Parts: sequence; structure tokens; C-alpha cells
Amino acid sequence: MGAVFAAFLCGTYLRVGALEFRYVVQPIVWLSYIAFIGSFYIFDLYSPFKYFRPVQTAVEIFYSVFVGSLILAAASYFDRSLLIARPIFVMAVCFLVLFVFCIRMLYDLLFRFRLFDKRTVIVGAGPLEYEVARLIRRTSYSGIRVLGLIGVASSSHEKKGSTLPILGTTSELLRVINLHNVQLVILAMELSETSSESDMIGTLFNQPVQVVSAIQLFEKLERSVPCRLVNEHYILTLIEEAKRKQYLKVKRMLDVLCSLVLLVVLLPVSLLTVLLLSFQDMKRIFFVQKRIGRNRHPFQLFKFRSMIQGGDGKKIISGLGKWLRKYRIDELPQIVNVLKGDMSLVGPRPETDNFIERSYRYIPSYHAIFALRPGITGWAQVNFKHTTSERGYEKKFCYDLYYLKNFSLTLDVSVLLKTIGIILRGKGR
Repeated sequence: MGAVFAAFLCGTYLRVGALEFRYVVQPIVWLSYIAFIGSFYIFDLYSPFKYFRPVQTAVEIFYSVFVGSLILAAASYFDRSLLIARPIFVMAVCFLVLFVFCIRMLYDLLFRFRLFDKRTVIVGAGPLEYEVARLIRRTSYSGIRVLGLIGVASSSHEKKGSTLPILGTTSELLRVINLHNVQLVILAMELSETSSESDMIGTLFNQPVQVVSAIQLFEKLERSVPCRLVNEHYILTLIEEAKRKQYLKVKRMLDVLCSLVLLVVLLPVSLLTVLLLSFQDMKRIFFVQKRIGRNRHPFQLFKFRSMIQGGDGKKIISGLGKWLRKYRIDELPQIVNVLKGDMSLVGPRPETDNFIERSYRYIPSYHAIFALRPGITGWAQVNFKHTTSERGYEKKFCYDLYYLKNFSLTLDVSVLLKTIGIILRGKGR
């Protein structure tokens, strides 16, 4: 917001020759805060863990400012009171690109020199401690500097496969904390080691260090909940807490309201799609399939058909279908599912009976997703690519668990903005 204000102030100064604050409190400037901040979020410029690449960042800033400018231009067309002197606006936009780029570069420099990193040790006894170390290493700007590992037994001193040193065992933890001036302790305990984790928390209770679990770390850095680290009690608690959230009622009202607006706004796109599909196959415009929704309630999901019968009898994605999927247009009929109450705009992806039965084999707690209405888009879809592997589905379920635990108006808006970014960049599957 500060960059937007400074950009308009500088644009005014260059055009008028003085700091005329009356120009930077006009309605168009207030609207620009929403337009530009929203477009910055769409292009992921607010991500704290995103690695800074000068050319890529400059392109993303340019596109985001361009989208924000289009929004403001459209608003000015419908409301003439939003008009502002064109030279001031053009110069403000140029300054905005420069300011945002400089802010991202400064952010990169601060974290590249690791001035604010917390001195950290990881306590664990199995592969999880190495998995946590890899998560920190691959996360840009995590703010964590791992000094080494703490094993729960003396045998941990002989562990191999990591470049991190073994600093000692849990019996030596307090000595290690004092010796290395440790600020953060990460408890990377497996489910079978719950009692050991409780003992560690008790030991560190009066120490001047921050203590987090592996689950909390994954939530912060990856925005997911690793399903192999949670037990059935944890899942049941999540489900019950989700059902008690007052936001569920608000979420349903917003779903209906937004769906009605989208139905009207996107009607021309839907009619054009129907027309194009009718040229391809007059009788096969819509794809209808049974899916499983909230509380395992079955429903019929609607999509625009994107596949056709190939010469060998197999179904293949048509040329038009590739385009529909790329921009997520094939999913527009699901707005009807939202209005019927089968789905939400944001939520876990609805799946078929066969897929769910297969998922239970390697994800025993898969039933957690039935606590919420499935969504047209979701936290898993915007954070993880399309996949057909068991490992990939398990990873997407971890993102669904995070959404189940944290769903709110803020998170839903975040998902919708990220979805818009995916659509604008044509990165649908």
C-alpha cells in the first residue's frame, strides 16, 4: 500500500511540480490500493518464501501492474468521477513498477545475508528429522539456520546421509542450547514417539527458546499438514472444530451470492463454449459424473466436455478441450452445483467412489475431506500440480488437511485470487 501511495505522490510531483496531497486522496487512488494489491497477490508477489529472480520478478510486476491498470481503466469508464489526469496516472504506474521491484530486491538482500535467521537445532530419531532439514533447505527465506541435529539416543550419532552435524543426544540438549546460543528447537518426532516429545516440551518449558513441532513447521513453510504425522484423534478434532465454525454459514451465503454474479458475468463465455462444442458434437456438450460430496453424499457433477472418442476407441482430449482445461472454462457448469448446494466455490476436490476406495489404501484418514463441501477450486489445486500418482494424491491431501484446519474468509479469498492468477497465465491442467 505504501508503494502505491508513494508512486502517486511522485507522479503528482513530476507533473505538477509540488507535493499536492489533494491528488493522492482522490477516489481513484483509494480504488488503486485494492486493484494493485489484489493483482500483486494474484501474481504471487506477496509470497514470503518466493525466490527472487530479477527478470522473472520484473515480468510478474509488469503483468500485475498492467492487470491493476485495466481494472482501474474499466472502473473509470463506468464512473467518470474516478478519472485522474492521464500523465499523473502513467507516471504513477511507472514509479509503482520501480518501487515494487526495489522492495522485492531489498527483501531478497536482507534474507540473502541471513541477518534475521534463527539459530536452530532439530530433535528427532528417524527419517523425519532429515525430511525437516530438507524442507528448510529448499524453502527460500525460511528465516531458519539449522546448526545441527539432536538424536534421541546415542545410536543417532552414527546416522549418515546428511551434511548436518550431530550435536548430541536429548540428554545433552540443554548443554547444546547454551553452547550454541540456540533460539529455535524443532521437534521432529514420529507418531510412536509422542511421549518423548512431551518430555522435550517439559524440559524446554523454562528455557529462553522457541519450540515448534514438525507439523507446525510444515504448516508455516509449506502451508500443508503432513498426513503421516497425524493420528486419528488429531483428524477427529479437526473435523469437529470445522463443523463448529460459524464461518460455514457465512461461506454458504457468499457461495450463493458470488455464484449468481459469476453466472451472469460469465454467461457470454458459457454460451460461446456451448456453441463451439455443438460444432464438435451436438449431443455431447456436457460431461456429467457421479461424485462424492460433504458427509459422503453423492451428487452429479457438471462440466463442459473436453474429451472425445479417438480412432482406436479410447477417449482423448480434443483441441478445444485442451484450451477449455488450460483456462478452467470446462468447470464453469459447476457453478450450478454450487447453487444446488452440492459444492462450494472453494474446498477439497470432489472425487469418484473408485478413487476414494483406492485412496483409503494409502491415506487411512482420507474421510476428513468429507467434513466440508467440495470446491470448484481449492488450496490443494492452487498449490500442487495435477497428478495421477499415489504420492501426488497424498501430497494434495496434506494441503486439504491444512485447508480443513484453517479455512476462513481470508484463506478463501487467497485461493480465489491464486486461481485467477492460474487462469490468467493459462496454467490449468
